[in-house]
This record gives sequence, C-alpha cells and structure tokens, in this order.
Amino acid sequence: MRTSLCFVTAILALAACGRAPRDPPPDGPINAQLVLDRCVPPAERPRPVRELPPARQVAMRDCVNAETARQYNAQLPLRVSQHTVMDEVSVAGPALVFRYTVNTRRDELPQDVSRQIAGDVRAEACSDAGFRTMLAVGGMQIYRWVDRYGGPIGEVRVDHC
Repeated sequence: MRTSLCFVTAILALAACGRAPRDPPPDGPINAQLVLDRCVPPAERPRPVRELPPARQVAMRDCVNAETARQYNAQLPLRVSQHTVMDEVSVAGPALVFRYTVNTRRDELPQDVSRQIAGDVRAEACSDAGFRTMLAVGGMQIYRWVDRYGGPIGEVRVDHC
C-alpha cells in the first residue's frame, strides 16, 4: 500500500478534515496481538485456517475485520503521505474498506489514475501474509479515494492475488 500511496502522493494534495491528521505510530496502527487474542482462540492458532469448519472461518474473518476497523478508526485521521489522509475504515460483508481523502478535485487528476495505482495496491496487499490468510477465508480489501469534496477518485478491490 505504501508504494501505491507514494505514487498517488505525486499527483494529489493533502486533505483537510475535522481532526488534524497525524502520522501512524512507528510500529503500525494495528495491534496484531490484540486482534489475534480477540478473534482466534489459543487452541485454533496452530491449525491452518483452511482446516477450520467453514462457519468458523467466516466468524474469524468477520471478527478480524471488525477489530481491525475498530483499531484504525480509534486513530483516524491518519496521514499516509504528504497529500493523502486515511479517514475511515469500515466493514462491508467480507470486505475491509479503507477510505482516503486527498486535497484535490477529481477533474484535476489523470482519467486513468485508478488503473495506474491498482497494480501497486494489489501487490502491496498481497505481500502481507495476514491478508493472504483473509483471502483464503473469503475476505477482501477495498481501497477508495475521494477528493476534498467527497467526490470519487477511484476504487481498487483486492479479492485475489
């Protein structure tokens, strides 16, 4: 994700929102151990997720998504680049949805900006082992960018690697 956001940074400008954006903590915005503790009982941790019953896989995925969104939202807005702010993380069915606001108007951007960043976004998401585990249980991530007025800039759905 960092790589793709750097690309977007070259094109877009910083968003202004209610709370002043801050930089993410140096060790990342998510406490992975807390997610694990809340969503995966110790007895299930040694087992590959695909060996769990399907209903348990879905429950685990939904718990991880909800806890991840909760932790992100407690820290938002987060500055992800000089020009881009993550201002919302939500859950939509099996998807974890990240929304970014940039301080520009859609019509100031190249028409193919979404296509230009899609490959970088997918590569960054797919390089994460935790995300690949979520894919294995039917999860996905959606990245949305809006301009400073809330107008859509683009969306990338990562549902396969």
